[in-house]
Amino acid sequence: MTILGAVGGIPGGRTRFIYKVAKRTNKESVLDFLKHFKRKVRPKKKMLIIYTDNHSAHHSHVVRDYVASTRLDLRFLPAYSSPLSVQERVWSILKAHWAKHMSHFS
Repeated sequence: MTILGAVGGIPGGRTRFIYKVAKRTNKESVLDFLKHFKRKVRPKKKMLIIYTDNHSAHHSHVVRDYVASTRLDLRFLPAYSSPLSVQERVWSILKAHWAKHMSHFS
């Protein structure tokens, strides 16, 4: 099990955590998450930026084609970006915590 998610500001100054639980990270689950994310945020301008790691599913043609047809702007973190590695570690810890507690509800 994995959790695909994003944290960010939305119009009105609120911060939201949007997530989707998936069996694995692959192009289908990433595409499903992006569609879920777009429904929740409903961007009016092409100003929304989603930063991701360099997982191969994020680079798939299916994902890139979908992003190109939306107002989402997908950006990738540079490989081995030391200042951002802290965020990756925090995300791993949070996902592990949520996965542990979510398994009680499955």
